[in-house]
Amino acid sequence: MTERSDIDRVLRHWLDDGPSTMPDRVVDVVAGRIARQRQRPAWRLPWRLPKMSSAMKLAVIGTALLTVLIGGAVLLGGGPGPSPTPSPAPTPAPSRIDCEDGLAGCAGMLIDGAHRSTNLVPPVKYETTGGSWANVIDLPDIYKVDSMSDPAPGHPYIIVWTNASIADQGAACSTDPDPIRGRAAADWIELVTTHPGIVATDSIDLSISGRPARQFELVVTPGWTQTCPGHAGPYVMLLTQRVEDQVAEYGVAADARLLLTVVDIGQRTVVIQSYGPTDPTEFDRTMEPIRAIIDTFAMCGPAVGSGPCSGPGAPPLPSVSAVPRPS
Repeated sequence: MTERSDIDRVLRHWLDDGPSTMPDRVVDVVAGRIARQRQRPAWRLPWRLPKMSSAMKLAVIGTALLTVLIGGAVLLGGGPGPSPTPSPAPTPAPSRIDCEDGLAGCAGMLIDGAHRSTNLVPPVKYETTGGSWANVIDLPDIYKVDSMSDPAPGHPYIIVWTNASIADQGAACSTDPDPIRGRAAADWIELVTTHPGIVATDSIDLSISGRPARQFELVVTPGWTQTCPGHAGPYVMLLTQRVEDQVAEYGVAADARLLLTVVDIGQRTVVIQSYGPTDPTEFDRTMEPIRAIIDTFAMCGPAVGSGPCSGPGAPPLPSVSAVPRPS
């Protein structure tokens, strides 16, 4: 016997004793309910749907027909259906964080304590406490830690670049490396303290793995009018680096304040960025946990905390005068 005849026999068995048509008033009731019911957002379907066996097809068809017949009997006044059984509360899904932009290798959610990168060169070791954090990017030359405590857009994060170039300042909005400036921490300090479109405030000297580091708060100079595609309002292109097969660029925007930290580690210069509100007081509050994590940074060698880039003896960073914070 073929699969088709099996299906026909099952359908005839279920339909022989029931009505062959649905009364108009039942159709009207159902149509009215559909018109009033708010549509739920659709779930994303997988790329490939699983194949269904003949037995599964019969079971699905039977279940659908049985549901229609029972629903029709209730609407026609043919007696109440079985008492509904309360459904158990759904079990919450385990916490899971996907890597940003589909990039592989991130660690996901971080518990309080010590952590280290897996792919970043040079590797970074740090500690998180008092908050919800996640590592969402871990590549050879970029590493990112997101704050999960603040779900609002623009939540604070730390992004670490280890192969970044200063964007070409001779061409507006260029994402090409600057042909004049190098990549060393001194080059970054010279850029942010002399660029006419940037105000650098609150210069702080730090030490990361025994190497001198410098940290600034950056804002767009009041009255700066240069804009760039993809950014609202005045903007200064600052950093460019290839990530996978794309060019990533970051800068200083008029609607945000940027915490920038630079340090020379071995043959690389590490650039650490974190964005926050333009208001100085609110920025300080937002950056407090960010600064606490950066203060625990150790990065060096093939093993964190060892190798030729650790220890004293590094040349001092250039002396700069902190620009007064605009009122």
